Amino acid sequence: MELRNRSIRKGPLPEGERRGTPGAGAGRFSMRTTGGEGLPGRPSAGSPEQCESSASSVLTSSDEYKCDSRAVSPASDVSRAARATQPVTTKAGKPRVRMKWDEEINTFIMRTYFYITKLETDRTMYVKKLFDQFKLKYPHLNITSQRIADQRRVIIRNKLLSDEQIKSIKQQVAIIIENEEAGNNISGSHSDTRDTDHLTAGNSNHIFNLRQTSPPPSLFETQSTTLTFNSATQTVARSCTAQTSIFSVSHSAEINLPDDGTVQKLTDELQTNLALYTGTDPSIRPKVPRLKENKRLYSLLNIFNSHILPKFYSIDSELLHIHTLIYCSALVISKRLGYKISNSPLKKRNSFNNKPAWQIRLEIDISILRADVARLTQFINNNRHPRLVKKIDLIFDKYKVHSTHDKNNIRQNEFLDTLKQKLALKTQRLARYKKSLQRKEDNRLFQTNEKVFYRSLKHNASNVSNEPKEVPTEEELKNYWTDIWKKNKEHNEQASWVKEEKNKAETIESMKFTEVTKLEVEHITKRMKNWKAAGNDNIHNFWYKKFSALHDILAKIITDILKGASEIPSFVTVGITYMIPKSDNTADPSQYRPITCLPTIYKLITSCITLKINTHLTHNKVLAEEQKGCRQNHRGCKEQLIIDSTVIKHATTHNRNLSLTYIDYKKAFDSVPHSWLIRVLQIYKINPDIISYLKGVMSKWKTKLHLNDGTKTIVTEDIPIANGIFQGDSLSPLWFCLTLNPLSSLLNKNNHGYKLTKDTYVNHLMYMDDIKLFAKSEKEMNTLIKITAEYSKDINMTFGLDKCKTLKLHKGRVDSNTESQYDMFTLMDENDTYKYLGLREGRCMQHTAIKKDLSNEYFRRLNLICKKQLNSRNLFKAINTFAIPILTYSFGVIKWSSTDIRNLEIKTRTTMTKHKYLHPKSAIERLTIKRAIGGRSLIDLKRLWEGQIKNLQSFYYEKSANSPLHKAVIESDINYTPLNLSNQDKRSTTVIDHEKEKLSKWRSKELHGRHAHDLEQPHVDLLASNKWLKLGSLFPETEGFLIAIQDQLINTRNYKKYILKDPNMQNDSCRKCHRLPETIQHITSACPSLAQTDYTHRHNQVANYVHQKLANKYNLIPNQLLLPYYQYTPKPVLESDSHRMYFDRAILTDKTIHYNRPDITLIDKLNKIVYLIDIAIPNTHNLQKTITEKILKYTELKEEVTRIWKMNKVYIVPLVLSSTGVIPKCLPHSLKLLDLPENSYITMQKAAILNTCRIVRKFLQEDISNFDSQRDAHLA
Repeated sequence: MELRNRSIRKGPLPEGERRGTPGAGAGRFSMRTTGGEGLPGRPSAGSPEQCESSASSVLTSSDEYKCDSRAVSPASDVSRAARATQPVTTKAGKPRVRMKWDEEINTFIMRTYFYITKLETDRTMYVKKLFDQFKLKYPHLNITSQRIADQRRVIIRNKLLSDEQIKSIKQQVAIIIENEEAGNNISGSHSDTRDTDHLTAGNSNHIFNLRQTSPPPSLFETQSTTLTFNSATQTVARSCTAQTSIFSVSHSAEINLPDDGTVQKLTDELQTNLALYTGTDPSIRPKVPRLKENKRLYSLLNIFNSHILPKFYSIDSELLHIHTLIYCSALVISKRLGYKISNSPLKKRNSFNNKPAWQIRLEIDISILRADVARLTQFINNNRHPRLVKKIDLIFDKYKVHSTHDKNNIRQNEFLDTLKQKLALKTQRLARYKKSLQRKEDNRLFQTNEKVFYRSLKHNASNVSNEPKEVPTEEELKNYWTDIWKKNKEHNEQASWVKEEKNKAETIESMKFTEVTKLEVEHITKRMKNWKAAGNDNIHNFWYKKFSALHDILAKIITDILKGASEIPSFVTVGITYMIPKSDNTADPSQYRPITCLPTIYKLITSCITLKINTHLTHNKVLAEEQKGCRQNHRGCKEQLIIDSTVIKHATTHNRNLSLTYIDYKKAFDSVPHSWLIRVLQIYKINPDIISYLKGVMSKWKTKLHLNDGTKTIVTEDIPIANGIFQGDSLSPLWFCLTLNPLSSLLNKNNHGYKLTKDTYVNHLMYMDDIKLFAKSEKEMNTLIKITAEYSKDINMTFGLDKCKTLKLHKGRVDSNTESQYDMFTLMDENDTYKYLGLREGRCMQHTAIKKDLSNEYFRRLNLICKKQLNSRNLFKAINTFAIPILTYSFGVIKWSSTDIRNLEIKTRTTMTKHKYLHPKSAIERLTIKRAIGGRSLIDLKRLWEGQIKNLQSFYYEKSANSPLHKAVIESDINYTPLNLSNQDKRSTTVIDHEKEKLSKWRSKELHGRHAHDLEQPHVDLLASNKWLKLGSLFPETEGFLIAIQDQLINTRNYKKYILKDPNMQNDSCRKCHRLPETIQHITSACPSLAQTDYTHRHNQVANYVHQKLANKYNLIPNQLLLPYYQYTPKPVLESDSHRMYFDRAILTDKTIHYNRPDITLIDKLNKIVYLIDIAIPNTHNLQKTITEKILKYTELKEEVTRIWKMNKVYIVPLVLSSTGVIPKCLPHSLKLLDLPENSYITMQKAAILNTCRIVRKFLQEDISNFDSQRDAHLA
């Protein structure tokens, strides 16, 4: 009978983790003895031990080279082991990648070929003879005869062996042939024409003896370029071809490498990956994952930059080689950090497999219990169906036992009660596990990819139903966008304005070409985001930024590419375009916005170009003043909105005529002809080398469309971009602004527009493709529209007429009765609004409506974030980066009052209180100060609002010195905008430190300020005491509760009597001990009734952690037994050859000593040192007193131990921290004395404060609703 192994999936439980076998699948080199030594593995194929047994082969391994093995470094062996002499295979035995031909095999092929053909004088049937000899030499390689013949041609064509090597091989073979012919003539045993079909072993030995006298260079010395090392540069010889590369390292150079061999291992791994991936298509390589940045990652980066990368490139290296080097280095680091690298594209698991095993198991149990409850209920209601009766018998048998301490169930209602209790238990467990899993998933997603997390918030909020939306087919999508991009359109070169713009630009200095420098590469990569979506080559900017050793060579390569001295690889110009829906009509392919992800190296090159072009444009003042897109040292949309608001308000206030027109282009970026893109660069005298490069790159632009509807992903074939411009790099928006720059000249030439001041007219504003026209009359407006339409037609761009609108003001009032002479545009009436640069406006800026919309959206996002299971740090970061920016954009443009901002702050705190993240009476100052000094780092809305207004005012005043437009806006803005620019008297030059101001307010509070006062004591470590806040790893509700404890806001009897003035609270004595007043300090560390229970438990939690750390450090417990501190149980005595440790064990003494039981006693038997460790968790005001008491308490025991045990030294080590997490300065010193990690206090602090929260909650169990009642009262 055939047995099948069923694969049972075991996933981690939400509150635990199953670990697999470490190192599984690492290969034969991962086998270790118990001492750590590597076990001997099988000799690799083709090794000398195996090859020497083949006596019939002409060229055995021992014949091939006879070098002194001692001269070969260990790296040579690793290189040979890593060499891919055989293709990597799948589990099915099929080849995964093509074979890698190394230099040894190439040399063998050429030597055998020259010998068989008598130095190419007789090529008769040489292919078969060459194949026979190859199979004798490499019997384990499955290669055809034709492939060997092809490889010989590749060696010659691609110069895989240098001319000197070929010449040397020919000379050696010529000597062999001459010696053989001389021997044959003397013996007379052979004719002049010899049969070379079979080569004897004697011939083999002859060749072997010859090579002994003239050995060829070793593998590390047969490179085409000599390695040179000096203080200025380090270059490495390389032989890089389209098929393979062998990278070598000179061993004559002295490099300071770590002694642990890490560098050598990393170098070997890099060589292996280079041999595997050189010459392969970057788009099909395994994806390099996003890494979590930590010290270990940066340590590896330092090793690569200092010791490894400089060996693998030379001054002549090309972009493809550096690109592969970066990829392979990133791959090696990722693997070393334990990340899984998939050799095939990731496949999403089916939806029914997305559930963890524990969830499936619990859901099955719940469904069975519900069914049994229903059956038993029917049975109790006198349903006696035969099938039901059988089921009931099974139920009675299965649920006979209610619990181990109860009698067995007898009556039917007892069985039903058992079922219902079990059902409630399972349901609650499932909910608890799900919540725990969701918390982990939310935090993991937020920490790895915030953008995706925020997108999921929007998706969950907007999609009520999970029904898949209708999307276009692949053919429809491809045809629509191909029709836009593939048609090669031309601009109208004969238009009169082209010549005019060219003549106007004659005064511009020609742009000089400057080489790209290392500093520019560093500056550009530093500004780019680390883990922004990579292109088809799967290399994130993080690696270009952090591999600083390659910045020099990257700068040189980019310079060569821009000069035309080097070509750019084809994959660099291929993008991945993701289709983002713009409306609910997802079936229409036109209702998608294309966002293209380009390879990072392409964005790096275009960023270098952008930097140089921007410098040229700024120096010559090429970009029009009215264009604010891609302008350095400008404020973009907000700057335009303030100008726009000023003009409209000026017209309505002074009852003047004004015509406004909003112009929107249809598929603006996708419509610009390539001919105009090149021509505009020529007009503005961009360097010819850069123009030549861009012209060549444009001809290679391609992209694939990706559309995911949630159930499937549509991926099209490559679509050439013959029209339009890529949207995905920094050059594209600047380049697009240049294409519209002549339009500003045409509009300004007619002197039409709205007269803002005596000398300043405003006739248009531009932000990228968003154009707004201003005119004092309808006639002038029609002229401006006509100019814009003709210009757009000349460059093959069309208006999106559904978004183009016109508004007319007659003496400050909206005139909607007059018919527009320009029929294409919609005429707006009094109630119509237009969303201009993100904000709706009509006759004026709709301040009230906009504030309402923004407030609603802000609180909607705030609630979405609060409903997620983020930890405290991630929660406040999400609020600062996802919710508050909704308001930030309007600050300085929309008129918010101080009352509005205060109401926003109050409602924000109320929302957090509703979710139990903030006590209603907590100090509001702590919410917005930095975590490192005791706050929670929420952005202060009032300070943000004031700062935005102040910065915008300063910007306008600064620009007014050189810009007539900004100067006119300042003169005209008489309280028209929130900036009130005309009133410069209210400008404040004093700098206020708001952080210190908040700290002072917090400290001055009678009740809340006590904790602030405690943190300022000289014996307290402020940074360490707030470390738990800075890490922010607690749940936000736990963090809020502990802050309430520190602020002394808990509803104790003393608080009710003296703070709340509760008339019903006559006695404030402790409800447990009935002796002392019930204050929060009394509950946390001073109640005698809790000393032997809750306080001891808290104390032991901290002691368990310290004990386990010490036991692990001195090998008193095996590493496999390491547990979380709350699950660890210390043993009374642990001992090894060097150390002995006691836990809560009395020390026997000669004299009677009362205090002879420290928490932990550590004995260093070798050095004769004893550490008497005692742990205490008092209230904050008792820290210093407790430390002194501990030292005095064990002084007698110290003397007695020194005398009885004959010890050299005995240390008393008090480990003291407060119940609210305050750390004294002596605690880090005590940990250092024990040689524990410096950050060990973090876990001790977390254990203490979590248990303090538990103690307070448990103590107030009878008033469990205190917090909720206060919250509800506050909300009411």
